[in-house]
Amino acid sequence: MSVWDDRLRGRADVGEVLGEGGFDRPTLAEWTRERLAWTEETRADVIRRSSMSPAHAYQIMQGTRVGSRDKLVRLAFGWQLGPDEASRMIEIGGANALDPTSRRDTIVAWCLAHGLDVHQANDLLWRNGERPLE
Repeated sequence: MSVWDDRLRGRADVGEVLGEGGFDRPTLAEWTRERLAWTEETRADVIRRSSMSPAHAYQIMQGTRVGSRDKLVRLAFGWQLGPDEASRMIEIGGANALDPTSRRDTIVAWCLAHGLDVHQANDLLWRNGERPLE
């Protein structure tokens, strides 16, 4: 018997399976609205700390533009997230979470955990032979 047998047996509707699987997650726009309300931050503060083009960052946060993984990581710095929160936000944004087996991601996670800003993170990435955030 496979894991699929248990999961799919007796389910007439795929929505039923998906509802039980923990697949429901907010969009990045919803996550952003909730986070803004919870933290009382402004989009302008987050965008300034991300060092991104305001128009580009705003579009990503509104869900009208899909951000690259590096842009989502920059927003994580803008939000001043820890590594776990950043990984969740990056996944919600449609990219792969920070990977602890990746040298570059480990440096990024360390920077997030230690409260460094995006410029300090890029400097540390470069000094360790890794590509800076785009």
